[in-house]
Amino acid sequence: GNKNILGSLFFIFICIVTLFFPNGIVADFPVKNTESMNASQTAQSDESNASISYKVLRVVDGDTIVIDFNGKEAKVRLIGVDTPESVHPDPEKNTPFGKIATKYTEDNLVGKNVMLEQDITERDRYGRLLAYVWIGGKMYNEQLVEAGYAKAYTYPPDVKYADRFTAAQKRAMDAKSGLWTLSQIENEVDAMSNQIAYWTPKGKSYHFNSSCQTLSRSKKILSGTLPKAKAIGKLDPCDKCAYY
Repeated sequence: GNKNILGSLFFIFICIVTLFFPNGIVADFPVKNTESMNASQTAQSDESNASISYKVLRVVDGDTIVIDFNGKEAKVRLIGVDTPESVHPDPEKNTPFGKIATKYTEDNLVGKNVMLEQDITERDRYGRLLAYVWIGGKMYNEQLVEAGYAKAYTYPPDVKYADRFTAAQKRAMDAKSGLWTLSQIENEVDAMSNQIAYWTPKGKSYHFNSSCQTLSRSKKILSGTLPKAKAIGKLDPCDKCAYY
């Protein structure tokens, strides 16, 4: 009776699943799997464990990209790194250095195919995929830090490569690479003559955020273009808001 009918329907269901999903039903986010690799194999950045690559369509900012994910656009936030702001809703939090980092990622990733490796957390609170991005056998997250365009920024539980990022940042600082080179920063910023800066009458620094805690100590805050700030002797970038 009913048991025979249910048994027949279950058998038909199994046949359909086997026909259309011969390898089983799997997650829709194939990533580089390094769980079975030992430390030395992982350090070699062997991409042979990743079978699917994704084309980078565009860059949101230095540490966030948009990929072609099975015919749909998907944002990917690079794990373990943090670049200066460039597209923050509050314009005052965006810095010229953020645009420099964004351009670096654009030059290196847009139009190219990358492979993704996840850590513990699949997505952040904004719905972005969290991943280590691999290209040409190298981890781009680490490259971004070592080139000096991002700071190492690991947030538990996604700390698999924390030591590598810390070491990469030290190499960048020692070599004065990228944004760690003050002369390069100043040249880039000087080219942006319309960049608004803030300063105090007695201070020696310029700021990019009028809400900077350093500025809040002063009763009078002045503003103008960055060239104007430098012309009146405000030559030092604030270490709290003018870099990151």
